[in-house]
Amino acid sequence: MSHFDEIKSKLQQYPLARERKNKNVFIARLLLNKFSSRLQTGIDEKLMEDIIVTGASYDRNFRQVLQECPELRGSDYSDKQSLEEDKMLQLGYQPKIKEDKIIKDIAKPYKE
Repeated sequence: MSHFDEIKSKLQQYPLARERKNKNVFIARLLLNKFSSRLQTGIDEKLMEDIIVTGASYDRNFRQVLQECPELRGSDYSDKQSLEEDKMLQLGYQPKIKEDKIIKDIAKPYKE
């Protein structure tokens, strides 16, 4: 079963996994299930690499499933932009400025 199909199946089975706040726990559980037998003998460099690569793949496929299957999106899916902007402000970053506003500001004549 591909990672895409595995994640789609699990999201259908476990609706709570669809929520943004639960994504990392969901992926961690998938990784634990996949690597549980190999983890019994300890972690070496190869196993760590396999876990990281598989986790990154699960993360990409999670986002792809939500993009292609809107019915599997969590209730907070559409809040991403707002949540990111709020976090950026908390961290002291300036809010995003649209390109057209920047271009208009650059095009204005310089006044002393």
